[in-house]
Amino acid sequence: DLEVEYLELYQDTEKALQQIMQTRNSMVIQTGEGMLALWSALKSCLKPGDKVLALSTGLFGTGIGKMAESIGCEVRLLEFAYDETLTDFELIERTISEFRPKMITMVQNETPCGTMNPVAEIGELKEKYGVPLLYVDAVSGIGGSVVKTDEWHIDLCLGASQKCLSAPASLAFLAVSEKAWQIVEETGY
Repeated sequence: DLEVEYLELYQDTEKALQQIMQTRNSMVIQTGEGMLALWSALKSCLKPGDKVLALSTGLFGTGIGKMAESIGCEVRLLEFAYDETLTDFELIERTISEFRPKMITMVQNETPCGTMNPVAEIGELKEKYGVPLLYVDAVSGIGGSVVKTDEWHIDLCLGASQKCLSAPASLAFLAVSEKAWQIVEETGY
């Protein structure tokens, strides 16, 4: 990882991922399965007591909420049926307004059931209510569906190599916004 060739490969890979994920944000590329990106984004930005709104339409959405709970966060879990997408925007907006989370988490495409969630709409609510972070697991969507990281106001957009990109497994990556980097520094982990 100190050789010039490695740095050039990293930078080329970062540019390709930025294009696929439609972002200008910096990329963090990690050796490990997609779960590594999920955990590192949570543990780098959250401290015990932080409020997290976990939106779930399946196994991974609920799992991310449980991961945040294990860090000691105060988690509000909004669960929708496993065979539908996020639909009750009045409930979601009311919960954001009342709960005032530091982070909203969601899954762009729930792998087991294949539901595609409306990330753009949640990004608009994040902006409207000044929520610092939008965390999106896009592991099974990147490369197979459109992911507009910047346009959708995603601060932590998480991916992995082995799903739609059909690359060898054990490569996790995430696009990290400037706001997220500031919070990482404030968190001190």
